Amino acid sequence: MTIRMSRTYMALLGSLALGACGARTGLSLDVVGRDAGTDDAAAHDGGPSVSLDAGVRFDAGVLPPLDRPFVQIRAGRDHTCALDEDGRVLCWGDNRNRELALDVVVGDSLVPVPIDVPPTVALDAGHDQSCGIDVDGRLWCWGTVGPDGTTTGPAPMSGLGDVVDVGVGSASVCTLGTRSNVLCGGELGARDGAWSERVTRGARMVSVGSNHACALVDADVRCFGHNPTGELGVPPFIGAPWEGAPTTVPGVRDPTSVSAGFDHSCASTEGELYCWGSNALGQLGIEGIGNGVPPTPVPGLDGAEVVESGWSVTCAIRRGELWCWGDGSRGQLAVGAWFGAHPPVRVELPGPVRAVTVGVNHTCAIDGDGRPWCWGYNTRGQLGDGTRDDRTRPVPVRL
Repeated sequence: MTIRMSRTYMALLGSLALGACGARTGLSLDVVGRDAGTDDAAAHDGGPSVSLDAGVRFDAGVLPPLDRPFVQIRAGRDHTCALDEDGRVLCWGDNRNRELALDVVVGDSLVPVPIDVPPTVALDAGHDQSCGIDVDGRLWCWGTVGPDGTTTGPAPMSGLGDVVDVGVGSASVCTLGTRSNVLCGGELGARDGAWSERVTRGARMVSVGSNHACALVDADVRCFGHNPTGELGVPPFIGAPWEGAPTTVPGVRDPTSVSAGFDHSCASTEGELYCWGSNALGQLGIEGIGNGVPPTPVPGLDGAEVVESGWSVTCAIRRGELWCWGDGSRGQLAVGAWFGAHPPVRVELPGPVRAVTVGVNHTCAIDGDGRPWCWGYNTRGQLGDGTRDDRTRPVPVRL
């Protein structure tokens, strides 16, 4: 659940001078993608599945032009948030814990709603909360905020200083500061719930999973927190998440990105894409079931520039193409049918794909035009297409 900085996003950072570092059309496109109400249902019930090479059934020509292209998208448990090039944040899906910054009586939103925060340069979404960094380096969070489970609309977080990166997990938030240090609150913070410095210097990216986090520190990946399946890159051990110094992940040098999922982690380098931790549902992209320690290269995905780890699905962008693998039982792999553990498969989208995010049971990406697409589980409207229908192929978010 790591911040992904595209060229557009980096240009935005420069234009907004951050120190350290659309109108809704109402258009409904029911014909775009293939949903669970059609012949995909046969595959879900054990019937024949479609060819894995089948492309997405879309015609980009029927989509209206975007008012503002999107540069970042982040998936939580049952909600999704996206950031456009003008710094606006939109969210959709579950609002039971004010994930959409609305009163809880409002309920879910099947289409994006704006979040009342200052112009934003980066964001992340976790289990039932989201956080964004404004142009002045302040961190704003909404949803379930605080160890007591308090829910709130957007509120600035105190005691952090200027923030340049943020990772949000199930019950923790970690930030990267201008001193290249990492502070964490929640389960990965101090025993009393206060912010705790987990990395003192040299950090340049942070990602938070369910109960663990990983950071790029100098030329290494360092992880800390729970480790029951080897998600820290070393043999499993049991311990409180706030105890112990970060471990250096063996065999992964000069990483370019890192992502912590539910019980696994992945990192890309100039040469290989590595994953480690649980492989119970194929989320490491390798054969076999069990824990993958030490880190293992994902076959056929060398040179991937971006990697995203979710609950039990992993996705990577390689040369503008999107590849996903792991649990497809809710349609998260976009292959047109439901599958269990599955090796890497290419997701057909208008390229080159700019960004990807993986939630608990849904996946979203931004295409080459800056348009967000989502697929998978949709019971709370987390796909943003105006319905609650599960989708086994990408559908455009209704903007």
